[in-house]
Amino acid sequence: MKSIAEQRLAQLVDREDEMKNFCAMLEDPDWPRPITAIWGEGGIGKSSLLSRMIHECSVRSLAKAEVLWTDIYNYDYLAVMRRIRDGLGADKFSEFTKLVNYFFTDQSIKVDLSVSSPIKVGEGMTMAQGSKAGVIAGVVFEPGAIVIKDQVIKDQMETMPRRDLAISDSDRMARITGQFLQDLNAAAASGRIIIFLDAVEKAPELTQKWLWGGLFDALLQGHLDNVQFVICGRNRPAIDDRWQLLVDEERLAPLKPEHIADFLDRLQLNLDVTQRKIAVDTIWVASQGNPLKIANIAGELARMWKSPNK
Repeated sequence: MKSIAEQRLAQLVDREDEMKNFCAMLEDPDWPRPITAIWGEGGIGKSSLLSRMIHECSVRSLAKAEVLWTDIYNYDYLAVMRRIRDGLGADKFSEFTKLVNYFFTDQSIKVDLSVSSPIKVGEGMTMAQGSKAGVIAGVVFEPGAIVIKDQVIKDQMETMPRRDLAISDSDRMARITGQFLQDLNAAAASGRIIIFLDAVEKAPELTQKWLWGGLFDALLQGHLDNVQFVICGRNRPAIDDRWQLLVDEERLAPLKPEHIADFLDRLQLNLDVTQRKIAVDTIWVASQGNPLKIANIAGELARMWKSPNK
């Protein structure tokens, strides 16, 4: 449930220009900038704008995934890929999940057979040399091995890598990322995919480097033609020359006094010309155009103004 402050902020900030640009991107299959970077100070309306963008994708039935970093959920590179996979559908990333399980899960297998009532399966069965039994009770018998096969690949969600494999952390990251990108590209073949990355400045430094050097690098290589990224944060991302043609920057600027005046009119305070000017100037000086501060201050003034004891 949205707080009163968030409701006021949504009422104050429409960000129509940013939404028009976003919708234009969704409607153009040949949109030249696959990354939209939205940035601005806290309370400027980033989260409200992002919510509208996500809702727009839902209205258009577009596949989407969201990753939000917080002080509690500080996702590393692997957690980011897992979040995107689960948002788009785990069935589309079976090869990625297999590889993650291989690198992060103990490969020893313990088979427990539990029988609730007396049964006989294959009693007295004989097999000619070189023949295969196939599947018996869900277990695949092959020469020299018993293979347990699941139709649904489930991530064991381990976070500590296996140490019995002779592979460096960077090589493991590269292989997992490569497989993830293959699966993501295949998933995007059936329709546009939008991936939202919010509060990126809170991500670990290694993860931020991986975003640009690993995940987004596929865009530089001409892959992921049908995938769009929206990254959001308080700071302008460090974009080098390689990315200039691929990134559409949206700096959310502070609001102006006329926006404050319009918001006061919508609050229906019935101020005369002098009172309205004083209120606008007071809110402008106190907020410096920050939408959340404007919403809070104007809301408090409205409460005081409408109070019978004013």
